[in-house]
Amino acid sequence: MKERKTKSIENGGFYIALCACILIIALVGYMSSLSSKDEQAPEQQLADNSKTEVYTLPTMQPATAQPATPQPARTAAPATAAPAGASERAVSSTVTDVEDIPHLIAPVKGEVKVEFSGDQLVFNDIVSDWRTHDGVDFTANVNDDVLASGDGVIEDVYSDSLGDCILIDHQNGYKTLYANLADVGDKKAGDEVKKGDVIGKIGETALADFTKEPHLHFEVLADGKNVNPLEYIE
Repeated sequence: MKERKTKSIENGGFYIALCACILIIALVGYMSSLSSKDEQAPEQQLADNSKTEVYTLPTMQPATAQPATPQPARTAAPATAAPAGASERAVSSTVTDVEDIPHLIAPVKGEVKVEFSGDQLVFNDIVSDWRTHDGVDFTANVNDDVLASGDGVIEDVYSDSLGDCILIDHQNGYKTLYANLADVGDKKAGDEVKKGDVIGKIGETALADFTKEPHLHFEVLADGKNVNPLEYIE
């Protein structure tokens, strides 16, 4: 009985020692495999890298400079001198010549009764409204002579609310109007007149002027616009 126990113990120790040896051998083999992998990893990596296809960048050719196109030299235009008298002519073209302005005489010898109003409205007692007075009214007596204020050509002879009228063209855009006449004689459009010529008589034919007394209504027009006659009478 004692011998059986001793054999069984011996047999158990044998198997334990055998198992330990197997484990040791397995551990040694495992460790060896790890070290071999570590040693072979760089070589394997190099081998794998050697299989990778390598791409090379294309070689850039240096750009060849294009020859510059020669530009024609710019030459300054020669200064041309203005002809003599050009500057004087340029100035005179923008300023009205004094000779173009008519130098008028008073058409009658009377005094100014009603002045030129320009754009200002004046109350008219005759028609009871406000209006501009486009000329000058000179006091006069019926049948007094009416004189041409300057040289010109009769443009029109007509009648309207200002009475019997004569319109004279003095050229250069200036005209004169004589209204409230009684007699124009044989004067007609197209007749030439000289400064101081008698062109008619004072009358009482006006219906809508600013005064009922005998008078001459006198206007000056410059380029179709009424201006103050007193500024043109010498």
